[in-house]
Amino acid sequence: MTPMKTNAEKGVGLIEVLISLLILSVGMLGVMGLQINAKRSNLEAMQRSIALQLVEDMVGRISMNAYTVAGVDVYLNLGANRLVEVDTSAINAPAKTCGVGVTCSADELAVFDLYQWQLDMAGESVQIGADADDIRAGGLVQPTGCITGPGDGSGFVTITLAWRGSFPMDQPDLVTLPCGVASGLYDNAVGDAAFRQHVTVRTYILGLEP
Repeated sequence: MTPMKTNAEKGVGLIEVLISLLILSVGMLGVMGLQINAKRSNLEAMQRSIALQLVEDMVGRISMNAYTVAGVDVYLNLGANRLVEVDTSAINAPAKTCGVGVTCSADELAVFDLYQWQLDMAGESVQIGADADDIRAGGLVQPTGCITGPGDGSGFVTITLAWRGSFPMDQPDLVTLPCGVASGLYDNAVGDAAFRQHVTVRTYILGLEP
């Protein structure tokens, strides 16, 4: 009888170990899931912070240019809705590089500003490594920038930056804020732009009244 009792006790111990391992494994999977979600949330927060900085940068650029020369329309498309949509699929250097010691007209400066904005959206200003193929760490994921206005005599300009987020979201403002919607970069299903994240600033620019 004694050997049988010993074997039974050993069997119970093995089951307890297996149950403990199962509980530990489930707990570790839960912790890993929390870490992944935390990293995604941190990425979203960082992307939103970068987008806000880039929008504010463009507001400053337009303000400085339009303050001295009225009607700087290069920032704006001359079409009916006066929309400029800037992405990073093709970044072409302007004919003239404006800066210290280089005199540019208002139009030339606007072209250069838009070029610099594209570079910043793509993260060209912050790189990991010294080679051209190294990682760009300071930009947005699949960014699109849009500038609209004024067109109605108000002098107000709306600047929007869109990028691809980690989570799909409802997009109730596809008509009022269409920035990047037509590109298909942010779709979950065709045309829904479900992964689009964006920040928008509407401001008055002195000198941009038509």
